[in-house]
Amino acid sequence: MRKAVLISVLLVCVCVISTFSQAPTTGGCCGGGDGTLPAQGSQADKYLATNGTAAAWRALVAGGSGALSVTHISSEASFDIVPAVVPTKSAANNWTGLNTWALQHDLTEISVPANPAADTARLYAKDDSGTTKLCFKDSAGVETCIGSGGSGGGETAIRMLPDDAKFGGTVTAALLECPEWCQVLFSTGDEAIWAWRVPDHYTGTLTAEVQYKMVSATTNNTEWGSELKCVTPGDATDLDAKSFATQNTSADDTVPGTAGYMAEHTWTITNDDSIAAGDFCSFRLERTTPTGSDATGDAELLGVALTW
Repeated sequence: MRKAVLISVLLVCVCVISTFSQAPTTGGCCGGGDGTLPAQGSQADKYLATNGTAAAWRALVAGGSGALSVTHISSEASFDIVPAVVPTKSAANNWTGLNTWALQHDLTEISVPANPAADTARLYAKDDSGTTKLCFKDSAGVETCIGSGGSGGGETAIRMLPDDAKFGGTVTAALLECPEWCQVLFSTGDEAIWAWRVPDHYTGTLTAEVQYKMVSATTNNTEWGSELKCVTPGDATDLDAKSFATQNTSADDTVPGTAGYMAEHTWTITNDDSIAAGDFCSFRLERTTPTGSDATGDAELLGVALTW
C-alpha cells in the first residue's frame, strides 16, 4: 500500500514538473496534448504552459474569485486558455470574456483591414506618414485613429470663422456682414484668406468643408476652390513672396431649394504645399465657376473647416 501511494505521489510530481518546465506532448498526463491548461476551479494557482509548436511561455494567474489576469501572451494565434473561468476564443485572435488585461500589448503595423461584422469593432496599428498610429473601425467601417506617435492628441480640424477672414490686396473683394452672426458674401469669383499655425498633432490628408446659404437662389450650383501656402520654421523662404499651391476645386454643389437654408460641401485638398505640423499657413477660399449652371446672387459663407 505504501509503495502504491509513493508511486502515485511520484507520478503527480513528475506531472507537475512537466507542466511547469516543458511543452505537453500529445496524450500527456497534465495537459490536453495541445498546449492548453488543465481545467481549474477557484484556486489561486499559477501555471506555465506552452503550445507544443511555440517557443514562448505564457504565464497565467487565476484569482481566488475565478477572474483571470493575463500577464503575458505571445503573438501565437493558436494558443488557447482553458482554465475553468469565462474567457473563450471563437476564432484566431478573437477573445471574449477576459476580466482583466494586466499587460502591455504591442501591435505591429498592418494594412488597413476589411470592415468588421455588425456589432463589432476592429482595433489595429497602421502607418500614417511614417508614424505608427492606433486605429479602430466601428461596425459601419468608419476608421478613427488616436494619438500621433507621442506628440499629443486633439481636435482634428482647423476651423475658420468669417470674422477672422482677411480681405484686400490681391484678394478679390468679398463683403463681410454681421447681422446676428458674421458671414461673408461671395459672388462668383470672390475670395477670402485665413492664416493660422498648423496644430502639433496634425498628420494626414486635409478635407475642406464649407457651410453656406444663398441670399436668394433656390436652383443651380455653386463650386468652391481652395489654395494653401505653408512655411516651415527654418525654411529659406520669403513668406511675403511665396505663391499659393495649385488650386483644388470641389464638384458642383446644388444649392438648397429654399433660400436661407444651410448647405455643407466638402472636397479633398491634394495640393497641400507639403503642409506639416508647426507650419504657418495661409488658406485662400474662392467661389469658383461651376461646371453646371451657376446659382445667381451671393452665397453667404458661415464657416470653413479643414479636417483630417
